[in-house]
Amino acid sequence: MTIELTIAGGAHLLDLQGGVTPDPSRIFDGLIFGKGNTEPTDMDTVDSVDKFAGVVLPVESGYPKKDELDVRNSGRGVETWTWKFVREAVGSLLASNVAVTNYSGGDALIGTDPLMVHAHQDVAQRLDERLIIWVNAQTGYDPTIVTATEPSLQNRTVRVESYTARTRAMQTWPVGSVVDNSESRCRPQPGQHIATLADIPGVDGRGLTPNDVTRFTFTASKYDAASGEYVVLEKDNLNCFKHTTAAPVIGDPRWRTTGGYNAFHTWHQPKGTKEGTFRLSYEMVLCDRDVRAWQTIAEVR
Repeated sequence: MTIELTIAGGAHLLDLQGGVTPDPSRIFDGLIFGKGNTEPTDMDTVDSVDKFAGVVLPVESGYPKKDELDVRNSGRGVETWTWKFVREAVGSLLASNVAVTNYSGGDALIGTDPLMVHAHQDVAQRLDERLIIWVNAQTGYDPTIVTATEPSLQNRTVRVESYTARTRAMQTWPVGSVVDNSESRCRPQPGQHIATLADIPGVDGRGLTPNDVTRFTFTASKYDAASGEYVVLEKDNLNCFKHTTAAPVIGDPRWRTTGGYNAFHTWHQPKGTKEGTFRLSYEMVLCDRDVRAWQTIAEVR
């Protein structure tokens, strides 16, 4: 974790301490989030941050101010200036950098605008949480960034209502048929690829995005007639964040956010397979800990 008070930030702090009207180029009333692995420097600008598009928070009314009283802000102090930012429960967030800059109307950020404080620090927010961020700065001391979360009761109610939903639609290829919202069956020939497509809903019934998912596990098993049980052939944690093209690729899940089936996966039968029954199981854990699970039963004949 690295937190840097920039040169522009230090000048702004002196203006605040001296009661001087801040330079118009240094308003420092907005917070942006980054998703890269950038180490801060004292000359950083908005373009130095690998930003999440459209995720900009305006400073809370009454801030910056001295002597923050909220005990959750462990960086507070009598001579410390504090900026407070709040992100409501509008969706999950996992950022690796945060920075204070000019709000500039939110989306209309100016790349050359300076940063006040830039931190290479992880910040996480679940779908059902309200995120609070305090940025603390004092001349002669390193700045600090402190976070807290609060539950959102409205989102928790929606979560209970939608917990049992696994998929809204499924499709399996080749020669596939859907049994229910958690299982489909197909009859491929030996050596054929097996494709499973599913439409996975979020906790409120909306479509998911890759950022809503914390784990995606795939397990392939084969039925053993002697024991009457399925024997695991392979188990992988799939990276559904990496690829977003519509076309399924063997062994690699794909994600589409423009409607239809948003989760694609294509599996290749083990080399030399002549016949047998396989179970392809998928488990997706969402950021609010809800679980979506579905499977494909493939009878190779």
